[in-house]
Amino acid sequence: MFKSSTLALALLPSLLLAGLSSTALAQTLGQAPGQPAAAPAPFRFNTPSTATAPAPLADVGGTLRKIAASPYDLFFDGEFASRKLSFFARPDEASSASRLVLTLQTAISAAPERSNLTIQINGREIGATSLTAGDPRRVTFDIPAGIIQPGYNAVAIAASHRHRVDCSVEATYELWTKIDPAQSGFVFPSSEAGNLTMIDLMPLAGTREGRTNLRVILPKGAQMADYDRALNVVQALAIAGNLNHPQVEFGATPGTGAGIDIYVGVFKDIAALLGAGAQGLTSGEAAIVAAGATPERKRLIISGLDTADLDAKTQQFVQQATRERPVGTPEGLAALTNMKGRLLVPGEKVTLSDLGLTAKPFDGRFMQSKVNFTMPSDFYPGAYSSMSFHLNALYVGGLSPDAVLTVKANDKVVANIPLSSPLGGAIRDQRLPIPFTALRPGQNTLQIEARLPSKLDAACESVDKATSTARLSLDGNSYLDIPNYARVGRYPDIAALTSGLPAPVEGDTGAATTLLVPNYNAQSMDAAATFVAKMAYASGQVKPMQYTSLLPAMDTANLIAFGGYDTLPSELVSRMNLDFVNIRNMAGAAASPYEVAALENFGPQSDMQRQMTTSVVGTAVDLSQTAGSFLAAPVERSAEMLQAIRSKAASELSKLNLAPLRAILGDEIKPEAFAPTAQTTLVIAQNAGGNGGLWTVVASKSASGIVAGTDVLTDLNVWNTLGGSVQAFSETGIRLDQQLATNQTLYQTQPFSLSNMRLVTASWLANNATVYIFALLTAAILLGLGTYMVLTTGRRNHG
Repeated sequence: MFKSSTLALALLPSLLLAGLSSTALAQTLGQAPGQPAAAPAPFRFNTPSTATAPAPLADVGGTLRKIAASPYDLFFDGEFASRKLSFFARPDEASSASRLVLTLQTAISAAPERSNLTIQINGREIGATSLTAGDPRRVTFDIPAGIIQPGYNAVAIAASHRHRVDCSVEATYELWTKIDPAQSGFVFPSSEAGNLTMIDLMPLAGTREGRTNLRVILPKGAQMADYDRALNVVQALAIAGNLNHPQVEFGATPGTGAGIDIYVGVFKDIAALLGAGAQGLTSGEAAIVAAGATPERKRLIISGLDTADLDAKTQQFVQQATRERPVGTPEGLAALTNMKGRLLVPGEKVTLSDLGLTAKPFDGRFMQSKVNFTMPSDFYPGAYSSMSFHLNALYVGGLSPDAVLTVKANDKVVANIPLSSPLGGAIRDQRLPIPFTALRPGQNTLQIEARLPSKLDAACESVDKATSTARLSLDGNSYLDIPNYARVGRYPDIAALTSGLPAPVEGDTGAATTLLVPNYNAQSMDAAATFVAKMAYASGQVKPMQYTSLLPAMDTANLIAFGGYDTLPSELVSRMNLDFVNIRNMAGAAASPYEVAALENFGPQSDMQRQMTTSVVGTAVDLSQTAGSFLAAPVERSAEMLQAIRSKAASELSKLNLAPLRAILGDEIKPEAFAPTAQTTLVIAQNAGGNGGLWTVVASKSASGIVAGTDVLTDLNVWNTLGGSVQAFSETGIRLDQQLATNQTLYQTQPFSLSNMRLVTASWLANNATVYIFALLTAAILLGLGTYMVLTTGRRNHG
């Protein structure tokens, strides 16, 4: 059944003159002459306003299968940028020639003589076009028969830009080309067959600017159990269809535009919705696919004779969706895997090419390349080990003294390699450690940047005379060497949620996760379904879920709550250590740029860290003063030293959230409640329930904004930055604030082994170095006190 920001800059016609100066460009971009060009503004993740949408171009001469990507995915900035995207083709579509249609626009600063766009399908180049500034234009590439195969294929788009007049590194930020996903895609000559199958749902993935609309239509009078059952179907479909950015909603009528309408219910109820003669009502199949109201919309129908039969059909559909594997070309399957991030397994070596890097000689001044990979949800970061990045590259001689190659892991610099040499050089198997502290559960990003200014750039030759000597060649066979890493479940940690929380290796009862939606608000229910579908896609697992409108009396089960600041239960907000009271009073207040920058770079956690540092320094001073008089009065002073150590150990060990330790060391220190700023539109927070459950809250300024907020949250570029215990975001997906967990619970997810236990222990000690140091200091004091007592008492006289 299942075969295996807008980032545009305003273009002014008056600036299309050939002799445009860099100063004029700077003034056009709202920039003072002589100042470095700023990087493009962050992409606005929520749907752009129709008032700013470009006018549609002429008809493409057939049905346009929109390209499955967001505007962010199709924005190519800098001197070289490339993307590899997967797309699905039905067998009838792959049997004949087709066309790729792109609607694109290029920055005015790009020189058309040396700026171009190349297209490859499954590793074969099908065409190229020069990039010329101006209004949006449409280009078409013919795809010969035999290149596209049934299943998943890969389209690689690479944009190369060169500046018209400016040879500085800063000028590279002015270069860009954007492709409009709403007016770009494939045109296949074939038409759909009469009998549709699950294969016909696959091409709909991501065709709404990277999103996939799933509209669940339940019979009139549906109960919460019907909604819970539908969530299982939605999760299974997100896995089977590889829906990277699902957009789920409940409704009484079919949706519009590209997407899938999902009908779940018994025969008589579905017949009332679709008519007694609707396809699939008498079929024995678990799921039936039928045509929708328009060619770009389909129906998925799951029905049964009664509730028991419907449950059986739903379970059958879930099992098939999670068991089958995608099919397609090697390039297509690799692009599909790399979109989610390839899982790194201990002991393997993974090349950059395997991770999707496009390696080619680079003749520009500033290069940026990045690849994604995934760590399991129970990966335990810590300073106990590191991953090795073996780098191979060639660079030309004569680069400026400030030429450098930088390697980053999740935006953290892990290595800087100077590239200035009169004769050029080679980087051969340079081993660069990537500490596990820079990695996280879920998707991670490895980024390679190279600043390659040359002394010849000062002359800045005209475009027609400029040389194109390659300055850097990065070897795609450079690889990551993955050692063993610690695996243990821990919470709170929102990052683990992004790849699906692992179940304990023992004692997992399969209890359903509670989705708390106050008053069963319709928008919050849609947001919860979208969030759950995204979790299913990321983890590849269907988890039992159940809606509720009341806060459970016991907190033994996992809970995810959705709502506005003013609709979530106060008891829940208090348990999560959140403060939504002040935010309503500050609705009209705006923070200064310095305050916003401080929040983005440090956040309230920096205050906590400063307090902790002050506490540590204060304790050290107290201990040193006490130790200074230890020799004079060891017995009296030892009690004071132990008390000081006990107080600090209580503060540090409280992070473990273990009741026996709290009973011995005293009540844990509760951190200050998190209060979002006035600019915050969405907060996600996580905490451990008192009886073992994991509680998560997704809150927006108002219940009416929770759908847009969750849409931002589930975008790939935001989802893969989630972490800590609390995060706050603006409406455009910019992270404004973050707090790390102060209390943490560990639980077993892997079968017991001495090797994993050693790694977990090493990671815990690395993450709790203060506790370890104070434990050693306590042992030393006790040993010294015992030695002193022995020496002063003397040996017993036997005679």
